[in-house]
Amino acid sequence: MTATPADDPATQLDASSAAEPGAPAHTCEHCDSTEDHSHVDERSAVLAYRSAMRATDVLRALIATALLVVAVMLSSGGLLAGAGAWLLATAVGMGVLSIATRTRPIGQSVLLGALVSAAAVPLLALAVSQLVGPGWRIGLAAGAGWLVLAGGTEILRNRGLATTLVAHTREGEAARAAVAAGAPTSPWVDWSWSLLTGALFGVWVWLTGELAIAVVTLVPLQVALAALSRRLTHRRA
Repeated sequence: MTATPADDPATQLDASSAAEPGAPAHTCEHCDSTEDHSHVDERSAVLAYRSAMRATDVLRALIATALLVVAVMLSSGGLLAGAGAWLLATAVGMGVLSIATRTRPIGQSVLLGALVSAAAVPLLALAVSQLVGPGWRIGLAAGAGWLVLAGGTEILRNRGLATTLVAHTREGEAARAAVAAGAPTSPWVDWSWSLLTGALFGVWVWLTGELAIAVVTLVPLQVALAALSRRLTHRRA
């Protein structure tokens, strides 16, 4: 009589070992863990992130160039005022962040700085509409000035990060690990929020020029949008 695989003692031993509760389900080829898990391809994640940064930087440059040409024809004063407003809003946010970190965790400090900076946007728009003048031309030029300066700064920031991601340093290792873990915001999310903020600033300049009291509503609205943006960003991460 021919023995079947089920009658083979070795087969029975393997089956009983696999059925034991304490036996490992599998062995990972990358590490010693026996738990179900997955490994992220760090190199692919970094390449994809750098590619996204390049794409958004090209869009920033194209949009900034087009807006700069249009804004110069519409109102040079509005263009400069919009750029100055971006500088002030950024300075306010950084100042709040610097002060808050003395007594608060870094995460709370960053959030507070972002919200205070957002609250300043409609107030700065009101200042532009009152100092430079009302009208959609001023609003468009001011929004362009905001986007041109913000876009240029973000391009420089992305170039620095792209260099860090390929550097054989501790900073480079930390940056690559963060990208692989999904910690940094997607460049497309950053670009979208930056574009929306600049566009809203231009609209707020026009709106407050027509109805200054509207700023009372615009401040909490801008803060709510900033909070929503950060919440969606953390959820995606």
